[in-house]
Amino acid sequence: MRRLTIGVWKRENYASTIGGGFTYYAELIDCISKTKFSNADICFLGLESSTLENIGLYKYHPIKWRLPKFRIFLRFVDLIGPNIFRIKFIKKHYESLIKKQNESLYSELKNICDIIYYPYPMCQYPNFPFIYTLWDLGHFSSYAFPEVSNEDIFESRKDHHDKILFKALMILCESQTGKTDAINYLRLNEDRLKVLPLFPSGIISEKIIPSKPQIINNDCFFIHYPAQFWAHKNHYNLISAFSLIAYKYPLLKLLLTGSDQGNKSYILNAIKDFNLEGTVIDLGFVTIEELKWLYLNSKGLVMPTLLGPTNMPPLEALALGCPVAASDLPGHHEQMGDNAIYFNPLDIEDIKDAIENLITSEIKHTPHLTPTIHTNMALLDKYFLELTTIRQTWC
Repeated sequence: MRRLTIGVWKRENYASTIGGGFTYYAELIDCISKTKFSNADICFLGLESSTLENIGLYKYHPIKWRLPKFRIFLRFVDLIGPNIFRIKFIKKHYESLIKKQNESLYSELKNICDIIYYPYPMCQYPNFPFIYTLWDLGHFSSYAFPEVSNEDIFESRKDHHDKILFKALMILCESQTGKTDAINYLRLNEDRLKVLPLFPSGIISEKIIPSKPQIINNDCFFIHYPAQFWAHKNHYNLISAFSLIAYKYPLLKLLLTGSDQGNKSYILNAIKDFNLEGTVIDLGFVTIEELKWLYLNSKGLVMPTLLGPTNMPPLEALALGCPVAASDLPGHHEQMGDNAIYFNPLDIEDIKDAIENLITSEIKHTPHLTPTIHTNMALLDKYFLELTTIRQTWC
């Protein structure tokens, strides 16, 4: 059997402020770079033209080919009328150049690897065999939040999935729930969909030493919500529910962490409107050491998000012994089983009851198999072997 070379795509300029997406990607790249796979050879590739030679055990290949600028001209031609003789002639000329460029690209990639694996939702070269990563279909499965519907975002995401996903040799979903969504919303071939479960980040490692945020007192009695300020993160309803319980537990604080994604000022104004200043505290973007301290000292993680299928913070919380109350999403049940308190994220009373349950009950964890980055390496090796029988059918 032919042994494949998998080229793992390394993204340039991926900022840690992106949140869970960055954490997932960084952990995956790091672990792949240190893992010896039985069923495929590995290399890394990307657009960075630095002096980088190796990533961990494997060689890095900078891709020289770039998207031709005259593609913009072709789009313009399509708009003004490609049937005009002279324009039509010019268009054919440029299409011929693009074909040659594509052949040049394919040749460059083929000399490096057999398949490109994109470990986050993107595809740089859709005409070369690839493995795609699908995190969510929130623009279909949830509500029309600004971040998935405004400014042509819905159309852009839909167009991307329509053009890219159906070309993938394999699509890796973060949960069985996500796989089911892909089948239901996109009518994708189930055989091409595999599950590579979401896993806790490196925050659970003993190498990460917890560090208390400076503005928090040692004896602070709190629950916390680590989430960027998107509408779908549902901060408003959480704060509304917290206002119903704050009078009963005057020492209890709600700590918010995460970067602003356009909704933060609205949430900060809501805190003022509910007279919760000093009770609901925005810590902003915290370090991984500070976040670990919050998990270890919190009365519980509250996760009222309206978008799944799954999320990383509940897995991190469970791994660090922090109780969890989370929105009643199928993906959350798949992640945590009976190890969480579930609530309707659009029912203020239900959120309030979950918070009170969280801080007053002794939450007992039942055995539940939580995926790890290392179990995912074994799954990747298995999927690489499955792809071998497909990819070896052509040169």
